[in-house]
Amino acid sequence: MSNKLIHPPLETPWGRLQSFELLAPGIFSCSTSSHGGYFVDSKVNARIPSIIKAASHCGNAFDGWYEEDCDWAIVVVCVRRGFDERLFSEAVETLKRFHPVAWTCLKTLKKVS
Repeated sequence: MSNKLIHPPLETPWGRLQSFELLAPGIFSCSTSSHGGYFVDSKVNARIPSIIKAASHCGNAFDGWYEEDCDWAIVVVCVRRGFDERLFSEAVETLKRFHPVAWTCLKTLKKVS
């Protein structure tokens, strides 16, 4: 496995990338002048079921983008690796409240308990 630092594209669905931070392998926190969210590389994104990506804002998750208000929770719950229990619990509550269909699908797929 390569330790080469890979970064997200310079353009995001919310505008030009201003900053990013590696959160876990293949997962970045990204911000622009107006908004932000998570970017996940194709390897990580492949682990997230398509039916869950469909719940994302404007379907941006199919391209690896998860906005910061609600969609970030999809990444944390589906990937879990690299995130602490507190953040995981917050992500579960966010999904239940803002993406209830996705939450139900994840439980049905037995991706979470």
